[in-house]
Amino acid sequence: MTHVILRVTGHNFFKVQPCSLIWKQSSRAYAAKTKAPVKKEEDKKKPASTKKAHLNMEVCVGANIFKAGADPAIRPESEYPSWLWSLLEPKRSYLELSPSTKQYWRRYNKDNTNKANALKKALS
Repeated sequence: MTHVILRVTGHNFFKVQPCSLIWKQSSRAYAAKTKAPVKKEEDKKKPASTKKAHLNMEVCVGANIFKAGADPAIRPESEYPSWLWSLLEPKRSYLELSPSTKQYWRRYNKDNTNKANALKKALS
């Protein structure tokens, strides 16, 4: 098999020269498969609340990014800004927007791309 490769030769940079490539097939050694840990009978009998005792609604578990620090406390809904709750609502379709806006064309293009990809996937 002959491929064209770019090489730097002398003062002529990127002179195109044909050369042959030899592909060596290598074998890969995978790690041995491990067996799933066996659950103890006493763990199966425990209710879910005692299994996951670290889940409580007083702090946001896992939100702390510092080594020395505590997870932030969860506050009442009234202490958060009102725009925060609008993030949970689904985005409007591009059909609901004005065609003179940038958001309309971004969502229009994204929607058409998604439709084309779904069609390609269905046909293949």
